[in-house]
Amino acid sequence: MNQVMTNKTIDLENLTEENFDFAKLLIKGMEQVVAFEKGEVEPSRVSNIYVADVAAIRKKLEVTRAELGVALNTSAETIKSWELGRRNPTGLANKALRLIDEIPETYQSLKKL
Repeated sequence: MNQVMTNKTIDLENLTEENFDFAKLLIKGMEQVVAFEKGEVEPSRVSNIYVADVAAIRKKLEVTRAELGVALNTSAETIKSWELGRRNPTGLANKALRLIDEIPETYQSLKKL
């Protein structure tokens, strides 16, 4: 049972079964955080998130924002937003940028599509 409970105050004087279960889960979670911080347990999952350095990729390719935008089917303004850190590329655009970063020749193929 996965439940997200927010902005919930638990009245310790009048615990219901639902509140008691939530409190137990909260305490268990905090115990896990403490154990992790002490190095007693390994993380159950590690996520590596790639965020493209769009400005560096564009510089390496020696292309304009508009040209990169055409290859990625997006606007020059979106490319600018990514470069300035106002937004991050997501989904397929992020994967395409990673591929272009690792294999620059990919840009030429995308540009032709």
